[in-house]
Amino acid sequence: MNNRGGIVYRDGYSPERFLEGLKTVDYAIFDLDGTIYPGLFLFDLAKYTFGRDHEKADKLMRLGFIAKKYKEGKFTEAYKGFVALLKDEDPSTLINYSGRLIGGSYKYAKLTINRLGRDYSIRSLLISITADFIGDVARKRFGFDDVMAVKYRTTMSDGRLKFTGKTWERIDSPQAMKKRMLNRLFGSEGGNFRYVHFFDSIDDSIVASEAAIRVAVNPNIETYKATGPDIILRGKGDPWKGIYELVK
Repeated sequence: MNNRGGIVYRDGYSPERFLEGLKTVDYAIFDLDGTIYPGLFLFDLAKYTFGRDHEKADKLMRLGFIAKKYKEGKFTEAYKGFVALLKDEDPSTLINYSGRLIGGSYKYAKLTINRLGRDYSIRSLLISITADFIGDVARKRFGFDDVMAVKYRTTMSDGRLKFTGKTWERIDSPQAMKKRMLNRLFGSEGGNFRYVHFFDSIDDSIVASEAAIRVAVNPNIETYKATGPDIILRGKGDPWKGIYELVK
């Protein structure tokens, strides 16, 4: 690996090769959590929402237990628990709060996405296991051409729209869920597509494995070994600044 201009390149790769490669792809696929937003958006949103209402202190406590299960690697159990936690919550409130939190995303990620579209005619897509209403907020914030996220069920009750505590999607492994989303995006094109993938975790390994260019954002060792990124963006502040300056 070699570091040039604040970007780490794998051996045999270079800024010039990356820029030439961008001319050969039609799509840029992005992950949300940890990639363009510095954290786990759903948990931050729930903490923000429940923390503002003392009557929901029990939900805030349950959120802590769910977060513990997530850190222990019990993804399916944690995700289903989180969805159930939103039962009877007002979608409009969470959408409003999502609009506030999305402003905490990496500034240079948005600027980079803009340049990929403007200067390389690359369509930007989001594949994320976050909620669909968050995906819609991210679409507006970053200008994504399409978004694949988990569809949360809603129902009318007492004259109000509420979450049911269930999803339309099957909740299993994050890799399998993202693979199905990828297939929905490109299935009609018969697999005849090339894309650059921006990601941060091992959850993205299946999508990364089919990418023409792999760009990891602050990956850990496990993610690095599983995905073999061509480029690594690192930084405690905004890791996207270097690549934004590269593509301008």
